[in-house]
Order: sequence, then C-alpha cells, then structure tokens
Amino acid sequence: MIKIKKIKKITHTYKNFKRYCEIVHVIFKYGFGDSFIVNKLNKFIHIRKKTISDLHKKEIAKLSTPVKLRMALAELGPTFIKLGQILATRPDLIPADYTKQLYKLQDDAPHFSFKKVKNIFLEETGKLPKEIFDYFEEEPIAAASIGQVHKAVYNGIDVVVKVQRPNIQEKITTDLEILYHLAQTMEKHIYEIMLHKPSEIVKEFKKSIEKELDFRTELSQTERFCKEFNKDHTVYAPKTYQEISTSRILVLEFIDGIKLHNKKKLIEDGYDLKVIAERGCDSLLRQIFVNGYFHADPHPGNIFVLPDNVFCFIDFGMMGKIDLQEREAFAEFLLNIITKRSNRIAMSILGFCTYEKQPDVEILKRDMADLIDECLIHPLLNVGFGAFVEGLMEVLLDHFLRIKPNLFLLMKSLASIETVAYDLDPELEFVLMSEPYIKKIIEDRFSKKRIIHNFAESADDYLKLINEFPGTARVLLKRAKLGSMKLKLNVEQKKMREAINRLSFRIACSIILAALLLSHSLILLMPKSSVSHVVKTWGGIGFIVSVFLAFYLIISFFRKQQ
Repeated sequence: MIKIKKIKKITHTYKNFKRYCEIVHVIFKYGFGDSFIVNKLNKFIHIRKKTISDLHKKEIAKLSTPVKLRMALAELGPTFIKLGQILATRPDLIPADYTKQLYKLQDDAPHFSFKKVKNIFLEETGKLPKEIFDYFEEEPIAAASIGQVHKAVYNGIDVVVKVQRPNIQEKITTDLEILYHLAQTMEKHIYEIMLHKPSEIVKEFKKSIEKELDFRTELSQTERFCKEFNKDHTVYAPKTYQEISTSRILVLEFIDGIKLHNKKKLIEDGYDLKVIAERGCDSLLRQIFVNGYFHADPHPGNIFVLPDNVFCFIDFGMMGKIDLQEREAFAEFLLNIITKRSNRIAMSILGFCTYEKQPDVEILKRDMADLIDECLIHPLLNVGFGAFVEGLMEVLLDHFLRIKPNLFLLMKSLASIETVAYDLDPELEFVLMSEPYIKKIIEDRFSKKRIIHNFAESADDYLKLINEFPGTARVLLKRAKLGSMKLKLNVEQKKMREAINRLSFRIACSIILAALLLSHSLILLMPKSSVSHVVKTWGGIGFIVSVFLAFYLIISFFRKQQ
C-alpha cells in the first residue's frame, strides 16, 4: 500500500529535496515555470533555472505544448511516464491534442543487472532462478519502467518471467508525495486548474499504480480471462504459473505468434485477415456485454495471432469492469448512436458523468446533434466510433462533465479494437456486429426471468423491512416516551427565509386589504347626513379598488399553488 505523506515531512530529507529540485528543473526546462511562479515556488527557480542554456530554451520553445509535456514526463521517469499513460486514457480531463501526444509515451527503460534479478528472487522465493527453472536467460528480452522480462523454461515449457525493478516502490512513493503537494499548491492558486481537481487525479493515479506494482493483480486478471474463454477455440490468453509467481515476480506462458501490427507477415503466412478482425471484435463485444469484464488496452502491441487465425490477448494489467445496470445503459446509448437520436444520447451521457454544476441540457443536446452530424453522417457501414468518442470527450470538456473511468475505458477499448479491425479489414461492419449484443441485453431487461428476479429481490427487501419494522418502531416509541428523540431537518436557510418572507408579505397584504374593505364599507353604510358627498364618493371608489385587489391576491395565490 502506497501512502502519500505530507510534503513538510519528506522535504526534510536531502534525497527527497534533491528529487523535488529535479522535477522543478524539468518543469522550467520545458517552459511550464510560469504556473510555479504563481505558486510561490521561487526558491526552486533560483536553484535550477540558471542551468538551462539559452540555445536549449530556443529549441524547446519551437515545440507545441503537448509535445513539451510528453518530453517532460518521459524525462522525469517511471512515475510520470505512468501518469502520462493514464492521462492519455482520460480525454474527459485533458484535450485531445494532449492525449494523442501522451499515447506516444514509451515504457522503454534501461535493463538492470542479473545480480539484482537474483536478489529479488532470493527475497521473494528464497531461491535462485536456476533452482526454479530448467533454463533462465540472463539478458532480458524487454525492459520497461516497472520491470523487465526474461525468457525461461519451466518444466519443459517456454515461459516469460516479469521481474519488478529494485526499489521502484520507494521511488514511486516519493514522486507521488511531491506530485500531491504540487497538485494541492496549484489548486490553491490557479482557478482553471482547480476545476480539474489535480489532487483527486493524483489519488486516482495512486490507486492505479498500486495495482500495477502488485503482479498478483495481473496474474488473477489473466486467470479470470482464461477461465471465461476456456471453451472458445478462437480466442486465447497465456497460461499462468501461480505457484512460482509473487507480488514482484510474474510467470506466464511464452506466446510464440505473430504480432497483430505485422500485417505483411500475416499475409505471407496465409492468415485470413477478415476472420481475425471479426474474431477480435466479437471477443471484445462478448467481454463487455456478456462477461462485464474486458481487456481495457487492446492495441496491436498487446495482441498476437496464433495458427488457425486464433486471436490472442496478452498484458492483462489494465482490465475494465461494468455491472449489469451499466451494460444496459451503455447498450441503450449505443442504440441511440446507431439510430442517431441526439436528444436521447445527451440525456444518457449525463448518467455516465459526474459534475459539480448542473449543465445546460439544451446546449448539450445541440452540441450532441452537431457531433452526430459531423461524425455519423455517413452510412452505417462507415460509422467511426473512435472519431465519435474523440468528439464526445471534447463536448464533455466544454460542459465540465467527467465521464466515469470504467465507462471511458469501455469506450476506449471499443475504439481501439475498431481501429485494429479496420486496418485488417476496411469493409468490416463493426457497428452492425454490435447490434445483436445490444438488442439481446435490452430484450433481456424485459424477459420473464429478469422480471421474476427483480420481483424476488424487491420482495426480499420488503420482507426484511417487515421483519425489522417492529424492532425499529419499539426503539422509536421508547425514545419518544423518554423524550430523547431528536428530529434533524436539513434545509437550505436561504430558501427557507425566502419562503417565510413571501408568506409574511401575503399575510400583511391580506390584513391591509381586509382593513381597507372594512373601513370603506363602514363609510358607505354611514347615513348621508353624517358625511359629505365627497367622502361617500371616495369611500365607494376605495371599496371597488379593494375588492379588485382582493380578487387579484386570491387568483395569484391559486396560480402559485399549481
């Protein structure tokens, strides 16, 4: 578990102070220093600002801001690379031109020595690699920011062994503490940044990277995927070796196939690209609408093709979950896209989002109509779901709406698999492939089985309520008898004052009108000999005016009640 401590505690150590300076230096190097001047971090400016040469400044100044951000994150190392990769999946938080650049962030990193690999094995298993495996390659076949991968042989089977970098948790913890402090500081001083709540983004990022640092999470997610597709001979996932895997060591079956992006090799070896594209799309649609558990990063680098056109997923570090209610809502959302009903899309998208302030629904409907005209004017065959999602994220940003993370992962996965499929088969009818799943999930909502199930659940809740009611009533009556029962009312004071003021005004008007009617009636009833003609005339006029005002007050009162 990673804990984010207060920055005041960590800056007392030289190591963390040095890292803080390194981060601020890179921030200034890529031209993001103005924000920090506002944030009163001038003490770091004097330390690092002078080390940036004028020539380097001019070269960096020529780059666009999204490119500079990508380069800065890459230079800052593993924590910031991972943060960039996660932000690339959240275009509801940052604009599309930034997410495109952040997608380019590579996880490549220098490998660490085999001596350190042996130390990690001793710490985790109490054994050396040669004592566990028949054969273990000392040189890694790939290295990333979190760990590196070695090829090995276990009980005569080819496997890959992912080993976590030494001290990576400590480094990430330090960076997270600094990030959290910077985020809080920016929130206090920059209103535009405050709206996006960067400190909440850091907390969300912390949860995500915690899962990635524990390899047992990826192992269990891989096992679950294998179990759900064990009877499907068209989709495959690598086997896991739980008995020799730990939180810092992950052992999986070695996949000897062709990477999906190697289209030329697939054609040369006689693979059917149309069949592969259909199987990939169908498997993801089944994951979403049937299992409610799906691969959230199906890009070509995470997909192999095996003999007989078998579609093989790898890297289950990022998985998405969606419950039945969300599946039904999303199916309805897709159906509205297919039928191009912008009003319904606008209303259903509000159910997927969180927001601080109620958006203007009419403007949102208009923006959704414009988006549909822009992205979905072509025939159904050419509908670009990826282009629609990209446009949708821009609309959400304009309305300060934040889509729920699991639902965005779902949209991103569909857009990714659509891109992969169209590259293999430009004639693939992706949206039409999703229609049977959409219709089935909507039909199932009104099936006998589902209605009986819902009724049984409701009946169970009512029975529990009936069973609990006597005890609850007894407690309430006892409290009322002892005079210890308190009633808490949560009302808005401003609205209450306004209501009291309106009521007081009506009562005052009623009393004044009653007094006027009574006084003018008395004048009219007085003998002619006792009052002059002028007084009688004004008394009559006053009486008529008072009657009209009384009727007006009564009518306005009834109108307000409706």
